Amino acid sequence: MDYVKNLDRDEMRSGFLVTSSQKRVWNTQINLLMEFARICEKYNLKWFAAYGTLIGAARHRGFIPWDADVDVVMLRPDYDRFMQIAPLEIRYPYFCDLWYENDDSKELSPETWPLLPFIKLRDLRTTSIEYMDCPQNHQYIAIDVMPLDPFPPFGDEHMELKFREIYELYFTACRTKFIREELAHPTGEFMLGRERIQKIYDLPLRKRGIILEKKAAEFYFDSKYISTFIYLSKREPIIYEKSWFDETIYLPFEGISVPAPKEFAKMLEADYGDWRKIKIFGMYSQNTSIDIPYEKFLEQRHAPDDLLTRSNSLRSRLHVDEFRNGKFVNVSKKKIWKVQLEIVEELKRVCEKLNLKFWAKDSTLLAAWQFHGFNPEDDILTFEMTREDFEKLEFEFPYLFVGNLLMDRRTTMVFKFQYKEFPQGIFIYIFATDNPPEQVVQLPFEFTSIPVPKNYEEVLRNSLGDLKNARVQRLFKGVVSADISHEEFFSKFVRAIIVNAREIIDLENSEN
Repeated sequence: MDYVKNLDRDEMRSGFLVTSSQKRVWNTQINLLMEFARICEKYNLKWFAAYGTLIGAARHRGFIPWDADVDVVMLRPDYDRFMQIAPLEIRYPYFCDLWYENDDSKELSPETWPLLPFIKLRDLRTTSIEYMDCPQNHQYIAIDVMPLDPFPPFGDEHMELKFREIYELYFTACRTKFIREELAHPTGEFMLGRERIQKIYDLPLRKRGIILEKKAAEFYFDSKYISTFIYLSKREPIIYEKSWFDETIYLPFEGISVPAPKEFAKMLEADYGDWRKIKIFGMYSQNTSIDIPYEKFLEQRHAPDDLLTRSNSLRSRLHVDEFRNGKFVNVSKKKIWKVQLEIVEELKRVCEKLNLKFWAKDSTLLAAWQFHGFNPEDDILTFEMTREDFEKLEFEFPYLFVGNLLMDRRTTMVFKFQYKEFPQGIFIYIFATDNPPEQVVQLPFEFTSIPVPKNYEEVLRNSLGDLKNARVQRLFKGVVSADISHEEFFSKFVRAIIVNAREIIDLENSEN
């Protein structure tokens, strides 16, 4: 079911570009959240939106525009109950990934794969790569489900000592580098004793995880303070009062509503300080797809890199993510390619009308020869024509000639933020030359064809040398959208800088 509006179009939210590809990921996460909510309602389990999801609900009435996560929390008794019933309720395409069920990562760098002690509810039809160096772990689009456990200060010396034991178990299970260093130090001391910690450390990950979970459940009591264990590794852990979670209210979130603590403002202040002030703190993963299962991602990523493999699958699949020649291509990138091809078609029309000639050059010529279409690692199309023909070119709205750029002004392709008064849309290059080819022919290119020099292989060899090993990588790093004009982008981008978060919300509501 679709919950996010206008899934097929990019849009501006709080001055930030949200692509259609990201909205499709959001929609998948909300479907996961609805499955989680269904189970919790069936078994009368309480849960609450938390962290970025809660601040998004409270401030944006949906996702934070630059956030890609869904975070929820449960009190420890409800969390443990959910772990018990999840295997009975969750079916394909969903999967309940308990952190200690992943392969033992003791030998991996903690900086590469930090073990976080909570559940991820995943969609097995998707891909979301967090750690490229850990292919053995489940890496699908997911939502995070975290337990809330009692935290100090307890006002009870016995409980303070008990908590220290939990603290050591947490590091033994999840932060093995720290424990390994402590065990190697001859003066290292442990509440649970060096011998017992060494035995636990030597256990498989699953057994270490079960020990930690059981100890946390035993430790649950009527404490005044709670938090998640992920904060144990921070110098100043964020702690909540348990009373904040006594009552539940509901906040709008995209097309649904999510439960929040009645005192959610206090929770957000503990987490973020001035949470009403917008701070862009993250970006989307480039290796996330709702269409490509993780297994296929790994298979394609490690396939032999044969640059001469020609694949036509993209031609009829403009609305799904896919791999091309071992490289990941999402829907938003395909939409940009489509605009570039529309510009090429307009160039063809004008040239036919005025009896002019143009042809592909450099990397575009190479892509036409290698792939019969776009090179997934090259975001630029480059063409050439005689100087005399170049001077005769004329275009009407929405196409615009800016120097050597033929641009669609209905789009955005920002490469210089300081030049916001100049057009910056999706474009193709056209260069003038005094050395035209003797003859031009057509090569297939996506769902159309483009003109190329008849002796294109000779031209490519002269410019690139060994064609079999020729490679081009020019990936655009700026803001690109096929759906939003340069004027609209900068209007909302600048407005977002000069107004505060509440005014932005009012502005977006009035526009919608």
